[in-house]
Amino acid sequence: MLRPAALVAVLCLAAPAAARKPMGVRWPRGAAEANALAVKSCCEDTTTAELVLALRGGMDERTNADIALAARDGGDKAMAVEIQEVLDLRGSDTACLIALGAEWCGPCKALKPLLRKAAEASRGQLLLKEIDVDQERPLAEALEATQLPCVYAVRDGKLWDVLVGMPRSHQELAAFVLRAMGEGSGGTAVPGSRTVNLARVAGSASLGAGGREALTAKLRTALEACRALAADDKAAVLEALKTTSAYLQRAYGGKPVYKDNEVFATKILPCAPALDLFAAAGYVEIPGDPEGADDEKRDSLHPTHRNLAVFELCCSEIDKAREQLRVLG
Repeated sequence: MLRPAALVAVLCLAAPAAARKPMGVRWPRGAAEANALAVKSCCEDTTTAELVLALRGGMDERTNADIALAARDGGDKAMAVEIQEVLDLRGSDTACLIALGAEWCGPCKALKPLLRKAAEASRGQLLLKEIDVDQERPLAEALEATQLPCVYAVRDGKLWDVLVGMPRSHQELAAFVLRAMGEGSGGTAVPGSRTVNLARVAGSASLGAGGREALTAKLRTALEACRALAADDKAAVLEALKTTSAYLQRAYGGKPVYKDNEVFATKILPCAPALDLFAAAGYVEIPGDPEGADDEKRDSLHPTHRNLAVFELCCSEIDKAREQLRVLG
């Protein structure tokens, strides 16, 4: 069973008052190993000779099964939304391959069926997202592909590894796919800035104009309540907004905010409307568990998504409100 879809647009604007702490999908160790073996076997069914033939432009026909699989996986969904969902799989055993290609690229067409078979063999532990660089230029540019085919491995919401060009053998293909699933070591390091660029593009497109407008309206309502409080203690409100913005600038990392933290308790809690800013940004309050261990006992606010565009919009509106309050004197 896969983790729920990313929190986008409407969900970002209407987080429930109480919710279960977001958790990643975890497969039992035996099942994960079996899935990895099935994927390895699937990759190695492809002979080196077939890969050489692919380099020459063969093996480029999609089967009916391939078409049905793509339709089942949501072929009518915006690709940016799908990529955002992948980035939201924080703390999950689910990995993803993002394959960049083009209709005019023979090797790209040859590699796709092999990746689809590997994803199907994983029984949901490995997802596959296919990006046409001509149709999805913003996403392709964020991924900085300089050669096709180009396949990125995504795990825990980050770009971890990349395969550029056709693999030279079925062993190379199998090793890359297994690394994506967390099996094996090595690979090609991907700059962290590339993950941030992808998150910014996918998050903005996922939010959309309507979601951006609705989120802005909700933020401004909370900020107006903050301004009303500023009539009595402007310094405290400015400090609350500054601290809220600092927390939201780090929200993409997925760390919770503990309500008994001294900074949170002294600088944000006295300004009640600031909590509405966290809710608008997609945080939910998780009551502590008295029988839990360590941090589990503490009441906390948890981000329920990794939509960077949402966090950046929140910080922008908060910073504008701070500047306006300072100018008013």
